[in-house]
This record gives sequence, structure tokens and C-alpha cells, in this order.
Amino acid sequence: MTSLAENNRVGAVVAVVSAVDRDRGVNGRVWYSLEPGTVTRWLAVDRVTGAITAKVSFDREQTSTVEFDVVAVDGGRTPRRARTHVVVTIDDEDDEVL
Repeated sequence: MTSLAENNRVGAVVAVVSAVDRDRGVNGRVWYSLEPGTVTRWLAVDRVTGAITAKVSFDREQTSTVEFDVVAVDGGRTPRRARTHVVVTIDDEDDEVL
């Protein structure tokens, strides 16, 4: 679980995930993706580094949490997959005009 302040800047790093594969060469490379695909309208993952960044500026009054899975796949002939569940809580700021 991680949190992000509302009114964040686009491109803000939300979290970084990592998986380790002890194979060498292509078999040891790991690529990351987000599931479900619908979350990609709000977030992006760097396929190589696992850094998850915001594609939008979140408003707590519209979205309080975002839940998704990050999938890691290695480069083996028979690829191995691992999955982790991520919950991002949008922290409220006092930004409402009275």
C-alpha cells in the first residue's frame, strides 16, 4: 500500500516494484506491466525499471483509492510470471474553496 497527495504533478512516482530473476542474459530480464489495462488511463509503469508514475493529477473528491496488479514476466523460453497487488490511497489536501 502506498499513498499519493492529491493534486500531484503528472509524472510523479507513485511506487517502484522489482522482481529478481537469477538467470543470466535474456532469460534473466524482467518486464513489468499493469493489470487491469483500464488503470493505464491513470498510471504507467516503466517496463524495465518497475517505476509506476501518475499520468493524471488525482482529486481525492473524485478518486480516493486505485487498486491494480503489477505483473513481472521474465525472458525465459517458458516465461515465468509473478504478480503483486498495489493499493494507492489518494491523500486529501485542504483545497476546497468555501
